[in-house]
Formats: sequence, C-alpha cells, structure tokens
Amino acid sequence: MENGPDPARIDNLVRVSAPKNASEESVAFTWNHTHQRAFEQIKKKLAHAPTIAYFDTEKRSLLIVDGSPLGICAILAQREKSGESYRIISYASRALSPVESRYSPTDIEGSSLVWRKEHFRLFLLSTEFDVYTDHKALEAIFNNPRSKPPARIERWMLRLQPYNFRVIYKKGTVNEADYLSRHPTTTQRKTTIEEKIADNYVNYIINNAVPKSMTLQEIKEATFSVKPLGKVHGSLPGLSTQKVVKKHQKAKKNIDKKKISNKQYYDAKKNTKTSKIKEGNIVICKQKSNNKLSPRFNPERFTIVERKGATATALNGRRTITRNVTHFK
Repeated sequence: MENGPDPARIDNLVRVSAPKNASEESVAFTWNHTHQRAFEQIKKKLAHAPTIAYFDTEKRSLLIVDGSPLGICAILAQREKSGESYRIISYASRALSPVESRYSPTDIEGSSLVWRKEHFRLFLLSTEFDVYTDHKALEAIFNNPRSKPPARIERWMLRLQPYNFRVIYKKGTVNEADYLSRHPTTTQRKTTIEEKIADNYVNYIINNAVPKSMTLQEIKEATFSVKPLGKVHGSLPGLSTQKVVKKHQKAKKNIDKKKISNKQYYDAKKNTKTSKIKEGNIVICKQKSNNKLSPRFNPERFTIVERKGATATALNGRRTITRNVTHFK
C-alpha cells in the first residue's frame, strides 16, 4: 500500500468525518465549508485505491513476516527516502503442511522468515535489509551469533548465511502480515514429478539437440580459408605444447621454492632445531606413558632405513615403524 497498512489511518479517517460542531448536541447543525471539506476528503480516501510500488535498488528493503497455526506469510516493502513510511512491493503466503502444523510457535515463525527470504531472494541478496516479526524470541536468536537454538533453527540459520539482515521485534497488534498468515492461499503444492517437468524437458533438449562438434583441424582449415584471418595468423606468436609444459614446470619450481622459504621462515620464528638423524643411525623410539614410572623412550633399538623430510622409517628386524623424527633419539 502507499504508506503501508496502518491502524492510525483509520483513526484519521474517523477524525476527518467528525467536525467539532457536528458532535455537540447543544449546537444547531449547520453545513459549512468545514463539513464540505471533510466530506470531500472522505470521498477521496475511499475512492483512492492503494497501489503496489516497483522495486527500487536504491531504497532500503524490509520484510514483514508472521506465522500462525494455519499458514505463514510475508510482505516485501521498501522505505521511502523522505521518512519512515514504506510502500509495499509484494505479498506472499501459503498454508502449512501437515508436518509444519505440528511445529512449535517459534519454529513456525522461523519457517516463515526462512521461506520468505528464499522466496524474495532475487530482491534481498547482496543488500542489507530489516526483518520485522511479532515473535520476540526470533530477535534474540538471529541477532546473536552466539545463540544456541534447536537443531532445526540452527540449520535454517546456515541457509540464511548469504543474506545480510537484522531482525526487529514488532507488536502483533500492528503487524500487517498477521491477517495473511491466518488466511493463507490454499493452492496445493506441486508434487515432485510436477516440479521436475521443466528440468526434465530442458535436459531432453540439451541431450538431443546438441550440434555436431568440430575438431581443431576443421576450425584451423575454416580460419585459414578466410584471407584476412590467414594473414593475421601468420603474424601471431605460436603457443606450442612444449611452451605450455615449460610454463607448468616453472610454476611448480616457484611453488617449491616458496614452500622452502616459508619453512625456513617459520623454523626461524619458532626457534626449531634441525634433526641430525639420518639413514643407518641406531635409535630408540618414544613410547606412550602408562604410569609415572614408565620410561619416556622404549629401550628397544631400531635402525633408520629411510628419511624423507620430517618423517623417518625405522626397522629392528621384527617390525617397521614410521614416525616424525622428533620421536626418535
């Protein structure tokens, strides 16, 4: 509506239709210019049809949501630049499914918030907007990132992460979406087969109307057949397979160098010491402590057979172990 449905407008209409001397019994009634002006204003207000506005990307959007045991609804609106008034962009509502009708009040209100945001996602993505609800608990749940809601609402919060919004509490007596939630549309939801008809048709077209593919040689021959393009081709630098391979090899070498420099930087920052363990060394391995009297290292001796970076493989004839070099001594 032009300024949003507001009960105050009804009171204004009553005040317009009741000039002072018309409500006083002691004063004789006379029709004057005040009554004529009030009469004209009433006719104008009654004859003026509320209008739905177009969406404006430069205005701040707001979403008014509400849920009831019968259905959920939302109103998409935008604030006027002049003040706090707003104009309606779209209305939406639907009835609850048998499963949703058994939700708790908080879950019903939360489902209305989630469903409507995804319904108006084309208008709300990448913009900051306000969400008005008459359920006080949602304001505490969605505005506090440290809140610990039930699992269902927590999953909904994950679904709403792409949106940038703020939940604001609004009394139910002034919530315009209250009527729509109690009188939802009774249109039956499409079944899974009906929802997939369009997708199946598109897949059929894609799979059966694919044009004949062209080989690289055919593209070259067609290109050289055009004289201007043939002349341009001779002046362009060629890109052979060897050059591409060399570029990949050079990029891999640069990555390896970067890894080495990063390791040296962090080793120096943490004051790490280089391990002197190498192949052929006889070592003992660190063991899990069962009690305070058990030794830190197992006295069983091993021989280092392989050293790869910070990992070493040791063998003692019976078993082979692979550990970080810090586990050997």
